[in-house]
Amino acid sequence: IGRTEIPDHAATLKQLAGRRPSMDLSRVGVVGFSYGGYFAIRALLLAPDVYHVGVAYSPITDMPEHWGLQVFLGPPQSNREAWEYASNLRLAGNLKGELLLVHGTGDDIVPFSHTMKMVEALIRADKPYDLIVLPEQGFVLSGTSERYWQDSVRRYFQEHLKP
Repeated sequence: IGRTEIPDHAATLKQLAGRRPSMDLSRVGVVGFSYGGYFAIRALLLAPDVYHVGVAYSPITDMPEHWGLQVFLGPPQSNREAWEYASNLRLAGNLKGELLLVHGTGDDIVPFSHTMKMVEALIRADKPYDLIVLPEQGFVLSGTSERYWQDSVRRYFQEHLKP
């Protein structure tokens, strides 16, 4: 996990831009939810020359604490190198672009502590970030919170990816 996905996507974007002059690689944004939030953050950290703005909702950041990843990586104690490599926390110092983290405090699938660990890593690395906390919201948003999230993503991209 985390080894090939971002380099593959970045290479694909570069290849497509070589064939499509209308693509502006100076204004690439990425958004993700849960595991996609992990990859949105990872894209900014591993390919800052390609990805400039990212929004991550309920991102998985603390790999050993997320129950679903042992299927792919095995138990942390038997495959420590893979778990450490997959962590975005250790890469926080690589952040160059704009990052918006969004998390509901009532999320029982990806606990709020995941985002707080990323925040702590970014602070330690002296990297700026933006944060939206949605009080008592769970993993799946609806109603006003869902609209607020969608509007926040739109505003963030408009503000940071304008020509």
